[in-house]
Amino acid sequence: MPAPTAAAITGHAFYAGLIAAQHGRRSSPVQRAAARQDAGRMGVGWVLAWQRLRPAVLRYLAATGFRFSYRADGVSVYRPASRAAGGRPP
Repeated sequence: MPAPTAAAITGHAFYAGLIAAQHGRRSSPVQRAAARQDAGRMGVGWVLAWQRLRPAVLRYLAATGFRFSYRADGVSVYRPASRAAGGRPP
């Protein structure tokens, strides 16, 4: 990945926390709150997982407001809690 792209991604609290969780690192309540706000500002509507997620990532997604919504074609879809209950998008 090009350095400017990596810097743009890690410059967002949501993505930085997600990457940290993928490496088993925990985030503080303040970091998780910032990540939740960041995801909302960016309009993140889905997190797609092609592989089984590590427990740390599942905890991070839950802490930042994402819930499992559905699975299709081998991909698990996590949506913000306010949208997860609705299932698949129209």
